[in-house]
Amino acid sequence: MTVQIIAPNIVPTFNQIAPVCQGSIAPALPNPSTNAPSINGTWSPATINTGTIGNTTYTFTPAAGQCALNTTMTIEITAPIVPIFNQIAPVCQGTIAPALPNPSTNAPSITGTWSPATINTATLGSTIYTFTPATGQCAVPTTMTVQIIAPNIVPTFNQIAPVCQGTIAPALPNQSTNAPSITGTWSPATINTGAIGNTIYTFTPATGQCAVPTTMTIEITAPIVPTFNQIAPVCLGTIAPALPNPSTNAPSITGTWSPATINTGTLGGAIYTFTPAAGQCAVPTTMTIQITAPNIVPTFNQIAPVCQGNNAPILSNISNNLISGTWSPATINTSNAGTTIYTFTPTLGQCSQTQTMTIQIILRDTPTFNAIITSICKKELNTPVLSTTSTNGITGTWSPPIVSSATVGDVTYTFTPDATFCATNPTIKITTYEPTIEPKFDNVSRSICAGGSIPSLPNSSQNGIFGVWSPSIVNPTSTGTYTFTSNAGQCAKDLTITITYVPEIVSEITYECLNDNYSLTVNSVGNTFNPNNTYTWIDEAVPSIIIQNGKTTSFNVSAYQESTTKLESFPIIYKVLIKTPEGCLSTQSFKINDIYCGIQKGISPNGDGFNDFYDLSNFDVKQFSIFNRYGVKVYTKTNYTKEWVGQTDSGEILPDATYFYNIEFSNNETKTGWVYINKEIK
Repeated sequence: MTVQIIAPNIVPTFNQIAPVCQGSIAPALPNPSTNAPSINGTWSPATINTGTIGNTTYTFTPAAGQCALNTTMTIEITAPIVPIFNQIAPVCQGTIAPALPNPSTNAPSITGTWSPATINTATLGSTIYTFTPATGQCAVPTTMTVQIIAPNIVPTFNQIAPVCQGTIAPALPNQSTNAPSITGTWSPATINTGAIGNTIYTFTPATGQCAVPTTMTIEITAPIVPTFNQIAPVCLGTIAPALPNPSTNAPSITGTWSPATINTGTLGGAIYTFTPAAGQCAVPTTMTIQITAPNIVPTFNQIAPVCQGNNAPILSNISNNLISGTWSPATINTSNAGTTIYTFTPTLGQCSQTQTMTIQIILRDTPTFNAIITSICKKELNTPVLSTTSTNGITGTWSPPIVSSATVGDVTYTFTPDATFCATNPTIKITTYEPTIEPKFDNVSRSICAGGSIPSLPNSSQNGIFGVWSPSIVNPTSTGTYTFTSNAGQCAKDLTITITYVPEIVSEITYECLNDNYSLTVNSVGNTFNPNNTYTWIDEAVPSIIIQNGKTTSFNVSAYQESTTKLESFPIIYKVLIKTPEGCLSTQSFKINDIYCGIQKGISPNGDGFNDFYDLSNFDVKQFSIFNRYGVKVYTKTNYTKEWVGQTDSGEILPDATYFYNIEFSNNETKTGWVYINKEIK
């Protein structure tokens, strides 16, 4: 019999014990396991300890003979939750208290019971209320202190203003201005206005408002006796002043007078009674006013005759014997000649008589002058002179004092007579105008071609204006401006012209192959071209025929030769005529031996002058190489034009055969192909 010894291989399994609240009774550790078959054994430690917060690992050891392994379980001991509540604000004594909160504001919330179960508002002070969590929530008891406070709101009211003795008083307000407002009752309940002085009124809040009584002191004031400035004695028969209203008291009192106006028809004193308007806490008062007889005659110094239009002297409002008053008219009018009577009326209360004064306004003389020129040219130097003595003997000054032609437009000159004359201020309007004639110099060239003739500057224009130029001579080497100023007496405008110097046109012609077309381009040397130049191309052999004319600097030779039936023979000389906008001319020529722009397929270097060399001069070649049929490079040349005639780099003549080329152009493009050498062609 063979007995097999095997290693333990069963791992006991258990349902995980949930976290346990600190200090609570812990569940028993499970035994046996949940395996099938189940495993019996012992735990170490043997029981769960809930005294300490945290994780503890418990080890299960299977009993002997079960071929099972040890296993462990980690059990968490959690801290109990302290319930949290929103604090109840202080509660007014004797009011209905709010309910104690349940559950707590924690997440998760805690439910439980309070002790005492409700808030007692009968007694002032603080009471501690204890909350005990319901079982199974892993929470601890907590407390809340609730304060019962005494009523503390002081009702506020708008102060009632002082009340006049004996008037109807306003009602006392039964609702305060607080927010929230307080209601209640007053004692005394109404305001007594029978006695002058202060009375305290007490407000008692209605129950349940947590408010305290308050008071208001109301003043009963004595009525005011209106006061007025005494009206001085009024002269008999004069217009009396108005009776004053309101009074001079602070505050002032308004009302009515009886009689309403002062009667000045009778000598002696009269009593006028003032009755205050209702609602002002004031009593009636009186004023006695005296009516007296007039007896003073105002005296004044006579005002001398005044010149018409002059500033008149001021009429004095106080007479020589110190009577004040007003004049009618109030001021002297000097606009019209003649005499006017001015009446002085004394101010009320001086018992003075009226007075008059007759004042004469003298008619002005008109200064006269000999006629002068009233229209002058701005460029004129001889301007008219303004005489300071008129033809009728009046002297004076002019403003402006001198006639000037410096400013274009109308200027008014005013004559002011000397103070000893009563005369008008005549005016003269003199008009200064701009020069109206514009000199014409259409015969003066406005440009100078380099090396060409120099224009002269004539001292008379084509339309007969004489003058001088500045500068007087044209500078033949640069562009400049020249100003013609006409001589005096012609009233002609100044003229400024610009004479443009056109420098020598320096050019060169280059050729290139563009898309297999042979093209010539005339280029500026030293930036001497004008964008508005015209370019005329001709064949020197037939100069009477214009090939191309316009703004284009390039000439497509290939396209031209294809467009004509004429048989061209090389060499051909093409000429371009360059003409500037100012009419300056320059020519440039270019000799063409051929216009071939393709790459040759072969050469015949036999000295017959035809295809003797491999010509790439029109292609701007950077590197040219020849290879034999075995791929061996036999010839190479940088910046190649037409140097290869069938030789190697060492100068040996290559045999007739097909060779291969590699061309690298200056634009970095490359081209490869074949070329055949045949020296026997004649």
